[in-house]
Amino acid sequence: MRDLRLLRASMAAVALISTALVGTLVSAGSASAAAEIVTCTTLSGNLSSNPITFTLGGCSTGTGGAGSAQGTTITWANGRSTYLATPAFSVPSGTAKKGNCQTHADKYAIRDTVDGDTTGAIKLGGKVSASVCILNVTPDPWSLAPGSVLTLK
Repeated sequence: MRDLRLLRASMAAVALISTALVGTLVSAGSASAAAEIVTCTTLSGNLSSNPITFTLGGCSTGTGGAGSAQGTTITWANGRSTYLATPAFSVPSGTAKKGNCQTHADKYAIRDTVDGDTTGAIKLGGKVSASVCILNVTPDPWSLAPGSVLTLK
């Protein structure tokens, strides 16, 4: 009888340890999923709109496929948000570069850092980058430079 109790106790301990181990492995898998790269293949907007709002499209994982950027906040189509350190979609800093933009457009680099995220797909401190073309005709519309995507990683 004593051996039967010992066997049952041992089996229960193995079941508990197995459950805890599986839970740990699943948690580790979820943590690595948060380090995904989110990309958007379209960006449009201008600095003349009030409030200044940029539209993002063709966006990947965790976003609902699209979003809008205003100030330091990107609100995604799925209702979640990403918060940037600075208003990335504002008057560009730095020198315009010549490149593959259309005639009468200048190419600028967008660089920023992720300060917060509720999508679960973008890590805090992640980098935001894109090359944009700004047409020098009022209202100075923005678009992604040919071959560029907006990346949040």
